[in-house]
Amino acid sequence: MTEWPLPYAPFLRELEELLATLSHEELRRSVRAMGLAQPTDTRRVWLASVRAGAEPPRAPARDESLIADVEAFMARANRGDYAGDPSWSDIADALFARASRAYEAGHKDLVLATAGPLMRFFGDGKDACREALAEYESVLDAFVATDLTELKARYLRALYESLPADARAPRLLAETRALEFVGGSATLQVLLDADPSPLPDLESFLLSWEEALRAWEVDRTKHFDSHRRDSLLREVVQRREGLRGLHALAQSDATDRAEAYTELLRARHREGASKAELLAIAREALEAVTDGTERAGFADVVAGLAAATDDAVAEREARQTAFRAWPTVTRLFALAHPGTRGAREIFRAEAELYPKDPRGLDTIGALLFALAGQPLECAKALEEADTLGWSAPDHLGDLAFVATILYGLGDAPPAKTVVHHLWRSLDPAASGLWTPTPILEEAASARPSVADAIATSAREMVLTPSERHRLLTVAARVAERRLSMLGDQQRRRRYGHGAQLVVAAAEGLSLGGYEAEAAELIARVRAEHRYRPAVNRELNAAMAASSGAGVARVHPPARK
Repeated sequence: MTEWPLPYAPFLRELEELLATLSHEELRRSVRAMGLAQPTDTRRVWLASVRAGAEPPRAPARDESLIADVEAFMARANRGDYAGDPSWSDIADALFARASRAYEAGHKDLVLATAGPLMRFFGDGKDACREALAEYESVLDAFVATDLTELKARYLRALYESLPADARAPRLLAETRALEFVGGSATLQVLLDADPSPLPDLESFLLSWEEALRAWEVDRTKHFDSHRRDSLLREVVQRREGLRGLHALAQSDATDRAEAYTELLRARHREGASKAELLAIAREALEAVTDGTERAGFADVVAGLAAATDDAVAEREARQTAFRAWPTVTRLFALAHPGTRGAREIFRAEAELYPKDPRGLDTIGALLFALAGQPLECAKALEEADTLGWSAPDHLGDLAFVATILYGLGDAPPAKTVVHHLWRSLDPAASGLWTPTPILEEAASARPSVADAIATSAREMVLTPSERHRLLTVAARVAERRLSMLGDQQRRRRYGHGAQLVVAAAEGLSLGGYEAEAAELIARVRAEHRYRPAVNRELNAAMAASSGAGVARVHPPARK
């Protein structure tokens, strides 16, 4: 299990509290257990560290050569001495670790003179570093073992204590922005956790820090920049004024309203606020935001809270708002579960309103047509859609393809067929079509089986034999076109998927009573790809996985 890192100051506090509760015998047992857990090759080092820790404390020696060593490293890197030489990361890591130890030793002037310039060398000059240092990209944390978030916090803390009160906020903001991509986020809490001693002049700094953040003019087209500033502003407002201040900030235009309302909802939820109060906040947020994904998220919350208070009308309206704001399979099934009374009418109404994607129908639209009892519309969109991009989790491909075959057959496919395998793979765990983690637990909704829903709708649909034949032939044409595109573009990794579609379409034709057309499809595909042995190998493998559908009797042509 991965745990969140414990910052320096909270760690020291918890350690002192723990030591204060242990008796002499308990402490002996604890140290002995840690010693016995040491591997053979580290036992001597561990014993030496315990002996050193038991000696009377001495003033830590000052690392006099650290400044010169940092300057020399940056000079060598700028000259290109490390081009093609990955040893730079070990050297940089050792310098970062020395700067961190200097802070623990109380030599904060060394931290200012070394940690700041060294981190800025990687933060500001990452383009130059990428050329000068072997394999360096932009995330320094991946190349060093030192906790750069903690070192950055220590540097900022040392900088804070070295500055006059009126210069702290603007200078720290500038440094925070310059070092944004070195280590984790330098929040106010990170600064407070950098040292066990209280931050001097905290109250006055909070006021000037908030003023500096409000004066920071962000470009809203640059999401990361605006997100970073808004996050820091919400943090300081909440620390100064509590949740009332956060609520007022959410109602203003000074920050990202959706994020502010989300934090407010979560905070009030943790405090045990009533469902009615949370519902009022969620409704206010829903009215305040305009982005589709954000509106959908808050509508999910409203729906969940309305359901918890047995308000069926409000829940239904919120579910509808959520789906129309940002359609997902989860929201569709929360709006109407297949098989329930009136579900098909709901799906049909949503299908009429659903926006058509200019690139071709997407997965949600295909599912709407299928569940609304409009398989011919689903098949039409499938045939018109581009055969590229089927591997994307939100593409219509397999879903519309399988739905078309199932409607053509009028039931779920038999086991041990390729189309049965594709049909079962439409379940939530394999689709990636579900809504992200909800804002509150109440917003979560059930995950019904997409596969079963399509089969149920197919069984209930009354189609003429010619309409069923049309659906099966559409699936065959789409599968053939898909495999041809893969072959022409030599997308070898997707040959297997294309072959599966062809065999599934042949199975559909065979099961529907059109065995001759199934044989013609396989023969035609083999002829087209006769010079692509990889395609034919995948086709043979897919046919070997099929039984009882007639396609296994269509053998590959004999070699001349």
